[in-house]
Amino acid sequence: MKLSPNPTNPVAPAFDPVSDRQNPLDIENRSVIASLQAENESLKAQLDAAQRIARVDAMLIKAGAKNPACVRALIDIVALQADANGSFPALESAIATIKEEEPYLFHENHPAGLFGFRPTEGWKPSDSDPFVRGFLGL
Repeated sequence: MKLSPNPTNPVAPAFDPVSDRQNPLDIENRSVIASLQAENESLKAQLDAAQRIARVDAMLIKAGAKNPACVRALIDIVALQADANGSFPALESAIATIKEEEPYLFHENHPAGLFGFRPTEGWKPSDSDPFVRGFLGL
């Protein structure tokens, strides 16, 4: 806009018919920008949700969950509030509660090394067993 040469109000803008018309491309660009900003906000929300699920799954794996997706289904993830470090303090208490109520969803704590059934432990071949005698050539 141009300033008016009006002596009574020198700061008042003068009407300029060329510069005051709205450009149709400008209107179209504004609508495209608005739609892209809305899409950007939607994608940010999806990214935040995916990051939240990934952090929760990492904590569940660290807690020993056999299937983090099953355990995650028992937790209200939307209600969890992250602290300044990005961790969820309420999640730890929720995991402890689920461990007490549904222990089969978590791995048992075993000492390092092999555990469970060991087929050769405590077995000694005997001479009276015909299978062992034939197999070992006794």
